[in-house]
Amino acid sequence: MSNRFLKELIDQKARDKIIKETNRNILVEASAGSGKTSSLIQRMAVLIKSGKFKVDEIAAITFTRKAAIELKERFQQKIENSFRETEDEIEKGYLREALSNLEQCYLGTIHSFCARLLRERPIEAGLDSEFAELDDLDDTLLKEEAWERYLLNLKIEESPSLIHLEELGIKPSELTDCYKTVCTYPEVKPFFPISPKPNIKEAVKEIVSFSDEASQYIPDEEPKMGYDKLQEAVLSVKRMKGFYDYIKEDYNKIKLLENFSNSEKVTLNRWTSQEKAKEYRDSIVLKLQEKVINPTLQQWREYCYAGTIKFVLPVVEYYHQLRQNVSMLNFQDLLLKTSRLLRDYPEVRQYFQQKYKCLLVDEFQDTDPIQAEIIFYLTGQDVYEKNWQKLVPRPGSLFVVGDPQQSIYRFRRADIAIYNLVKGLIEKSGGEVLTLQANFRSLYSIGSYLNPIFEELFSSGQGKFQAVYSPMQTVWEDNPQYLSGVRQMTISKGSKKSDTIRQDAQSIARVIRDMVDKGFKLVRTEGEIKAGTSTSATYKDFMILLRYRSGMDIYARTLAEHGIPFTVSGYASLNESRQIKELLKLFRLMRDIENQVLIAAVLRGIFFGFSEDDLYQFKEAGGEFDFYEKIPEKLNRTLKENFDRAFCRLRGFHLWTKKLPPVTAMEKIIVDSGLLSHSCLEGYNLNKCGELYFILERSRKAEAGEVIGFASMVDQLEKMLEAGIEEELDILTEENTVRIMNLHKAKGLESPVVFLAISYNAAAHEPTYYIERTGQEPYGHFLVCRSNTYNKGKRLAQPKNWEDYCQLEASFNKAEGLRLLYVAATRAKNLLVISSLNHQSNKSNPWLPLLKNIGGEMNVTVPEAGLPRAEVKEKESLLDGYQKIQKECGQWMKDLSKSSYDEKTPTDFKDEEKHRKIATVDVGGTAWGSAVHRIFDYLIKEDPEEQLLSLHAEKALEKQGISPKRKVELEELVQKFKKSDLYRRLKKAELKYSEVPFTINIEPAHPLHAELNQQDSRPIILSGTIDLVFKETDGWVVIDYKTDRPKNEKDYSKLTEVYQKQIAIYSQVWQDITGEPVKQSSIYFV
Repeated sequence: MSNRFLKELIDQKARDKIIKETNRNILVEASAGSGKTSSLIQRMAVLIKSGKFKVDEIAAITFTRKAAIELKERFQQKIENSFRETEDEIEKGYLREALSNLEQCYLGTIHSFCARLLRERPIEAGLDSEFAELDDLDDTLLKEEAWERYLLNLKIEESPSLIHLEELGIKPSELTDCYKTVCTYPEVKPFFPISPKPNIKEAVKEIVSFSDEASQYIPDEEPKMGYDKLQEAVLSVKRMKGFYDYIKEDYNKIKLLENFSNSEKVTLNRWTSQEKAKEYRDSIVLKLQEKVINPTLQQWREYCYAGTIKFVLPVVEYYHQLRQNVSMLNFQDLLLKTSRLLRDYPEVRQYFQQKYKCLLVDEFQDTDPIQAEIIFYLTGQDVYEKNWQKLVPRPGSLFVVGDPQQSIYRFRRADIAIYNLVKGLIEKSGGEVLTLQANFRSLYSIGSYLNPIFEELFSSGQGKFQAVYSPMQTVWEDNPQYLSGVRQMTISKGSKKSDTIRQDAQSIARVIRDMVDKGFKLVRTEGEIKAGTSTSATYKDFMILLRYRSGMDIYARTLAEHGIPFTVSGYASLNESRQIKELLKLFRLMRDIENQVLIAAVLRGIFFGFSEDDLYQFKEAGGEFDFYEKIPEKLNRTLKENFDRAFCRLRGFHLWTKKLPPVTAMEKIIVDSGLLSHSCLEGYNLNKCGELYFILERSRKAEAGEVIGFASMVDQLEKMLEAGIEEELDILTEENTVRIMNLHKAKGLESPVVFLAISYNAAAHEPTYYIERTGQEPYGHFLVCRSNTYNKGKRLAQPKNWEDYCQLEASFNKAEGLRLLYVAATRAKNLLVISSLNHQSNKSNPWLPLLKNIGGEMNVTVPEAGLPRAEVKEKESLLDGYQKIQKECGQWMKDLSKSSYDEKTPTDFKDEEKHRKIATVDVGGTAWGSAVHRIFDYLIKEDPEEQLLSLHAEKALEKQGISPKRKVELEELVQKFKKSDLYRRLKKAELKYSEVPFTINIEPAHPLHAELNQQDSRPIILSGTIDLVFKETDGWVVIDYKTDRPKNEKDYSKLTEVYQKQIAIYSQVWQDITGEPVKQSSIYFV
């Protein structure tokens, strides 16, 4: 590879200033591939080497944890190299000291840095010194919990705010998205001036008058294809005219107006007069919308805006208080509290300025606005100045690196306007902005193709919305013998989007296999050649980028089919993972085993693989979807064996959920079902086991935090998936793999060959907020749209002048879209291949602007089909695959899998033989029992008022999927319990505990061991949950609830015998745990 700039780089002077002007504050604008991180490391090294700062006086802030790890490694290597190379003894002394104290140099994310500052000065920050940090998922779940709690309290109190919201025709559940958005901007003050109420009556008069006339031309009998939109709107007025109670409410009048706001669709042949229908469509309705309907609706939404924001703000504050009460801080808390700590306490600011004398910030273009405040507070000369924008950083205390052309995280609060503001403040205070343009990544052919395209694209929005384009000055020349530059790969459009994506994936896979198999040559740098990198392409030289997440699994499966190893980053949320959805179905079934729909879904899914015909034959033979029932003898032998095996396995799974701690049961199910081995061994699932381990880890965290049963754990899992949080789950990586990732994950990465794959544009959404940061205090303007599933996205309220704010935000988003193109195009070192459709629908191709200057000679030839592929296995269930693996592993696996202990639970010792002889009433199975346990537990722990108890009863039934009609029955059981002698004793007890889980080790010498396991000398892990224990003056009382109900009242004594051994075990366990005697153990039949 030859160097085109041997004498001097075009930006050499700027690079020299980075290492020479250490007494000056500098902002480096470094284009893609110009060495942003390298310049930061060089600056850090020269600060140490010159003796200007000690290593513990420097703090380097990165954007991600992964970047921080890389920075630490490269910084240490730079210091070590500098120590070896320098001959100056003074410099060696500084570098030696730095190497000895390297761990004292802070290199990490801004959030970790803020947490460090807050833990050092918690009193001034108003925090508990033991505060915990919330990650994104925990924050989302807590946010939803706060919302549900607050609404429940309002409902109990019959709050006036609920009544006012009802008068506006808005349900609290419809404001969930608005609440979450406002929570995202805790430092922003929502701006909601009061707007007057519009004259709705006059607008309704207009549409009534129009409807009276138009109804004459609507046929009495509904047309075969139904009424069109305008006819439906007219008929809605006609129907409502007779209902005074309905029409007197303003929000119902608004609904009538809304029917006409989107009724432009008129089908002429459905009217009795097509001439009149055409007149309505082309003139009258348009004028009515323009002059009456739309202005009235806009005024109504502006009128509703203040009311909705006033309703949401107390919930946001409640969520803030909830975090404070439990000493938990989310990422925004860390930033905001640090900023306020430094702003309000000059002595604290001065202390940290002395401790961290120099700040270096990487990837500043994607910084949070509050981060800018923190940086200026830590470097500003006047410690008493509270307005951060007036602060002047101390000379040499601030070094910032960024590339405004790569600012792509506006959806995560990044704001290019803040970047430009900081840039101006640094220049104004005597600092300097340096530009790095020399590109050490891409070949000349790529830079020369892309520069004119981006110069034109960026010029359209420069200034407030867009960065100034800095052309790539590529250093490396092409080798004319090797394929390089920018190429187009043309794809035929399929009948469906998925077919088109699959064709694109197949074309990319064939090209990659062909290039690797034929030893396609790539230009390598001198450093790569010295390191022994071959010029022949290998799989790790390829990267596939998608603009959107949709279709990523198709590319993954297609590569696997072609025998190409790969890794996936930036995959879809967990709630979009098929294997997690299937696993959740199985867990839901274990929670509710009587749900026949779930049983059928699990049998048909990936675990057992039954077909629709198999299930039909099973049902026709008289089979019941209940895995505790017998398999019909009428079924053919093979199918009978398959169902018998499946039902046996499900019974085993269900037994684990009853015997074992919840997470242990989940883990055993994941392993024994074959799902884990399938995830690890299947090619296209290389990263999938990361999802399973993530689920288990989160579940363990939930289990450790509170007493929780299997059903509640499944509830937690459902909430976690509903939150839709994306996590980095890549726990399996191989060096020689093709990388597949979405565009945001690719930032900062590079690859010799990059494919920009077809990825259809997701539906465009208008902005839902605009944050105004022009003054000292930021103001927020939020569009309030319906949150629930039905008619999601419908506008409910809007701020005044929203269309202007919407246009501003849309301009920012459009400009960011161009910057995303820049990030995508600048990842390639040798070859950039852009997928394109040979169809007019190519206009929806997100890469279309990059194809502007593509010539016919720049097309990539896709090899014909027929390349070697990985063997495609016939479809089999996970259980089949898992059992084959088990057989192949041999006897040694069986020996290793033998447990060194036995697992038992007190419920194992129920006398089943006696129980079968007692006729009982079906009261609802385990679901009813769980609901009873839940409401009793709540009663004992909270001692609530009757109204709150009633609401909790509703929730308990809802959780178990039981009809709300049984609420009265459940409440009667509670009242019966409260009137019992047991409850009276409980109220007087010294101590009381409800739903107490336990896990204890029973060694062979323990008195219980022989009783629990007479034929095995292994230790026993005994786990279970004691329903109720309470202490009276002369000892403990142990209670076990049972919802069994015998048909004959006389059989209660027999039922007691059934559970006698179980309750005796609970008593012995409690004596072992407390070291105190249990005076009584009883069964309470509910």
